[in-house]
Amino acid sequence: MRMRRILLNIIALIALLAPMSVSAQLRTSYFMEGSYFRTELNPALAPTRGYLALPAMSGVGINLQSNFLSVDNLYKSYTSGYYSVFDNKVSKADAMAGFNDLNNLKLNANVNVLGIGFYARRTYWNLGINARVQGNALMEKAMFEGLKSGSQNLHTTSLDLTSYAEVYLGTAFPVGEHATMGLRVKALFGLLNVNGVLTESSRSGNTGTLSGDFVFAGRPIERSQAAANTKYNPEDVFDFRSYHIMGSPANIGVALDLGFEWRLLNDHLKLSAAIADLGFISWSPKQMMGVALDTKFDMSQSQLEDSYMFGTPQFDMSSNPVKVDADVRRMLNCSVNVGAELNFLRNHVSIGVLSHNVFCNNMLRYHEITTSLNIKPSNWLTITGSHTFLSGNQPGVFGAAINIHPRVINIFAGIDFIDYNMITTSTGGYAFLRPVSHSVYAGVGFNFARPRLVRIAEKEAKLERQIKRQERRN
Repeated sequence: MRMRRILLNIIALIALLAPMSVSAQLRTSYFMEGSYFRTELNPALAPTRGYLALPAMSGVGINLQSNFLSVDNLYKSYTSGYYSVFDNKVSKADAMAGFNDLNNLKLNANVNVLGIGFYARRTYWNLGINARVQGNALMEKAMFEGLKSGSQNLHTTSLDLTSYAEVYLGTAFPVGEHATMGLRVKALFGLLNVNGVLTESSRSGNTGTLSGDFVFAGRPIERSQAAANTKYNPEDVFDFRSYHIMGSPANIGVALDLGFEWRLLNDHLKLSAAIADLGFISWSPKQMMGVALDTKFDMSQSQLEDSYMFGTPQFDMSSNPVKVDADVRRMLNCSVNVGAELNFLRNHVSIGVLSHNVFCNNMLRYHEITTSLNIKPSNWLTITGSHTFLSGNQPGVFGAAINIHPRVINIFAGIDFIDYNMITTSTGGYAFLRPVSHSVYAGVGFNFARPRLVRIAEKEAKLERQIKRQERRN
């Protein structure tokens, strides 16, 4: 019962914010040479040492990104406090001013269950297991207009949320003298998928309603044989009592990461490009259920000090049988990353620029430019500060990370999009004023010593740079 309640609360939050979707990738780590997290953005960017990452401590990351989700947009300030834009005190014109024609919300989460990376001569290998969530929600402005007043038909408001486990094998190897190629192949095992559209948004009095059609797929699903339009309890969608991974039909897929790095000007300039999570999962029709979802919200509680915008959602669900004769194939959210890094002061300091682009349903949904300053006082310590430019961003939102990676241990902690602009509610609580995007990543791993051939190559490159500097002085 507790697991059911948790899952239903998650679905309630999805319905509350309306159609969404989800890969936690910490952009601040992209130019940190000792970090093994950056291989998730580009498999060619191998860490300086091999590592062993153990369960429960190897790495946990979560990212929430939106072009509208902020206190400024969802609440308006009055002398008596901050009120939701859906409160009757707020005019429709003021309420809708903070929304775009198409609003998006992206949620990514990643738990590194187990991982190992090592060098075999000059070739880097890594393998492991991750638990991941990907999701993307697209919300029309009309959806918020319907919740504010009247009724609106919706056309492009959609949700795609996927959770899965991945088993990966990756490698990075030199291509010529000044380039490295990286490749990571993944086997995917789907756990849960929620996919659908909202068709209507309306309000009557203090009650808001969102209606739409959704398909649930995955291992916890108990497919219903109920006739069309038969009412049922939402908990009947999920049957955790018969949830046996090995005995369930397979929801499987594959994905590929491919990356390159080019080193120019004596390694002072590094250019890189990668595509990540290019793949799909096929969901078994034996674990699918279609539902007509009608969700009601209590709009009477709307002040910010009440800590929520709506009351508890009330689900009214009916069966909506989906005829599926073959597996349903859904693409992952794919990302394309392009970076440039300039090293100076004997490679102890660098500046980097990263373009991060996310494609959902084969369309470009998110684009970010991250600039970073990387300080590398030794070969086992990197400190990075970054700033990301994205839609709706304002000065004061930045990122920071530190990676300590001597021979024995690898400690990494980082956060993207820190926002120190906060407001105080009437109850003394705090809320971020502009939480456009947040990403947190942390992990502890155990390092291997650098392989002998890699150390020799680094010493030779360092000696060559010293000789050239001496030649220029003479």
